[in-house]
Amino acid sequence: MDRDMKMDRILLKMSGEALAGDKKHGFDEETVRDVSNQVKQIVDKGIQVLSLIHISEPTRQEAI
Repeated sequence: MDRDMKMDRILLKMSGEALAGDKKHGFDEETVRDVSNQVKQIVDKGIQVLSLIHISEPTRQEAI
């Protein structure tokens, strides 16, 4: 991969399970904070970030 490649925009696709951390359901605050800090570092470099979080049907049902 070319390390000199310039990106203006990226799509960040995450699963709800990834944000659950060790909890296995819901959102883990520490995990979400870590991810958001990493996204901020990317944004601070002038790269636009579109984030998409996919929450599976069973997770949605548990939240209701």
